[in-house]
Amino acid sequence: MKKLFTLLLLLTVCYVHAQKKVFKAVSEDISSQFKPIYQDYALVGYVAFTQLEKISTDSFSYKITIMDENLNDIGVVNLRDHKLILHGARMEQDVLSLCYLKSNFYNNEFANRQEYIDAINNDRTSVFFQFLNLNGKIINTASLPVTLYHKVVPRNARIKDFYVDGGLKGPIQFLNVTGKGFAAFYRDDEKNSLVTLNTRGDIIWQKQIKEEAFALTLLTAGLDVYVLGYKAGNMLHRGYELYGYNASDPSISSTLRMNHDDQGNRYHFSNFSVDPATGKAYISGYTVTDKKYLSYDDPDDFKNGSYAGLFTINIKDHVKGITTDVFSNWVDGSQSFITKDGHFKDETIFKHSNSFKDYNNATYHIGTAILINGSKVTQKNTIIFKQDDKGNLTIDNSVEGDNTPSFKTGDEGLSANLKKYYTVTNPDTKTFYLIIDDKQNIYIYNLNTKKVVRTISHIDGNITTQVFPAKEGHVIVAEYNKKEKTTTVSIEAI
Repeated sequence: MKKLFTLLLLLTVCYVHAQKKVFKAVSEDISSQFKPIYQDYALVGYVAFTQLEKISTDSFSYKITIMDENLNDIGVVNLRDHKLILHGARMEQDVLSLCYLKSNFYNNEFANRQEYIDAINNDRTSVFFQFLNLNGKIINTASLPVTLYHKVVPRNARIKDFYVDGGLKGPIQFLNVTGKGFAAFYRDDEKNSLVTLNTRGDIIWQKQIKEEAFALTLLTAGLDVYVLGYKAGNMLHRGYELYGYNASDPSISSTLRMNHDDQGNRYHFSNFSVDPATGKAYISGYTVTDKKYLSYDDPDDFKNGSYAGLFTINIKDHVKGITTDVFSNWVDGSQSFITKDGHFKDETIFKHSNSFKDYNNATYHIGTAILINGSKVTQKNTIIFKQDDKGNLTIDNSVEGDNTPSFKTGDEGLSANLKKYYTVTNPDTKTFYLIIDDKQNIYIYNLNTKKVVRTISHIDGNITTQVFPAKEGHVIVAEYNKKEKTTTVSIEAI
């Protein structure tokens, strides 16, 4: 489970109960970040990081509240430091590590331009790590300097006070490495950096990933540390590269290049994760045809058959370059339930959204059936494809959702207007749940029984509800009360 549930709210806890907390909006001078704590992609707790009062031009007081997986408070840490923005929290061998962007000028306010210039000249921006034991004591810290891109934004027409905007070229990605420590990947204004650390807080090694790779994603699987990215160029014809390393020995490394399947159809990755059955890395997604005029997200081109099929690539041994590639194409006309242009019998088209593997070496590909009529697009059922390890493809189910009106796509393309999908796993029963986030309702679907087990309305009077993955077999239900200005967060079993 890789999704980060972040509440950037101005909150204070005003009521606490088992597996539930109620937050109420308070002063704008106090801000909180609420992030999950993961270990081996399983949620094991939460951390609330609260910025309190400003104590100098570039320093603040902070409070770290550590909670277990049921939202019970188990420890509080107070500290003072420069501006800190929490990016991730991970556990390994009874050590909690928090990863921040730390800066004396970024995301900060200055009374005049000279204060800003002085801060830039005394730049102390870094990726900053804290390491805490189970008693909540900070046992070590580590810091790696970075160079931010930044700009000054005037606060008012008289241009007397300034706010510094900018930052890294993406969020810091932070994961634990089983039995070893932690790994982080970040992109600043000059370089792409990969670093591993042990549980004592020592840096094991640091690598630079070449600049021409974009949209880089970090993954750890056992002692293997991966970074997946695509090379610059036309999005339709871009190629992917997978950089692999050993967490203990950086000399054990590899680069796998992945551009297209054996029929020349280009890869588009939707998931880069760890196989729950083998613990090995895999990549899955869809392929697109090599016709230059076709786009994968434009309605007109999409209707003409952008998709060629679905795939799964299992990384067996990245050093030796051993992979098992599974393809399920329809562009060759080999599938009975879908045309070579990707149309179902009712003329709807499959729009891919997500994919994941189960405990039986099958890959589920999730998406929305859409109907394109001129400039109008109508979303229909959720389509669940099941791809076995031999490439046999079936429609596992078609799940009805909201009856929503048609829409016209803008510059953002098709994806921005369609349903969103998340997954929750119960490893004890080896059950997978699919959270279908539709326009009006949220549907929780059991893939094992092929039934919707719960429906939650997004808006009910003054209450707006969102649902996110939580600990194994559970979801977070976040309810915002517009009238009371409170947010109730609860952990609920599915």
